Amino acid sequence: MVKKLVNAPRAVVQEMLEGFVALAPGQALLEGETVVVRADVPAALGARRVA
Repeated sequence: MVKKLVNAPRAVVQEMLEGFVALAPGQALLEGETVVVRADVPAALGARRVA
């Protein structure tokens, strides 16, 4: 009998990133993407405008 470590291979990346973000308070996962960013990115971008 083979035991599966990964139940749904297509969902493994999304689930891993969701777990990472749950444990990293300063991180946020972009909805619908497999991208992790700093949770304060919108505030940081607003402060860096030059022109």
